[in-house]
Amino acid sequence: RCYNLFVRVAEGHDKIEAKRDIEKVLNRLDASYSDYKMEFFDDALQRTYVDEFRFISQVKLFAIICIIITIIGVFSLTMFETEYRRKEIGIRKVMGSSVGAVVRLFAVRYSVPLVASFVIAAPLGYWLSRQWLQSFAEHTPIYWWLFPLSFVGVSAVVVLTVVAQSWHVATENPVESIKTE
Repeated sequence: RCYNLFVRVAEGHDKIEAKRDIEKVLNRLDASYSDYKMEFFDDALQRTYVDEFRFISQVKLFAIICIIITIIGVFSLTMFETEYRRKEIGIRKVMGSSVGAVVRLFAVRYSVPLVASFVIAAPLGYWLSRQWLQSFAEHTPIYWWLFPLSFVGVSAVVVLTVVAQSWHVATENPVESIKTE
């Protein structure tokens, strides 16, 4: 008795129809047994990776949460620092500093931690990805350009947040921030 039978269905052929045809052939070969359990290999393969798909969806969820927390943190830190340095910004503006110079002052201040975090996170992320892929029979390549692309994306979010907050403070009337003393 054959317990497993693997049949390849041609591309474009209806799988349900193929299942009925296979059942007819098996019934002709052995009419005494009619309770055949048939399943598609794609479905069986999908079941083996359920845990991996769940893990990937959890990683996506936590990545989105981390990005939101990062944006809130950078915005809050920039807002705190601009409020703390409001008088300094006002004096810089009175002394002739441009709005662009004030914005650059804050943008450069946040670029150093941004680059340092990338230098630490990129090799660590590459190593963790390689370790995780070792548990699979076939490995997908880890392209080098994904890391600079992610750095550009994170940098854009951080710089836009910093520029938006510092622009708001830099374009205010400097007299208002100085006369509160």
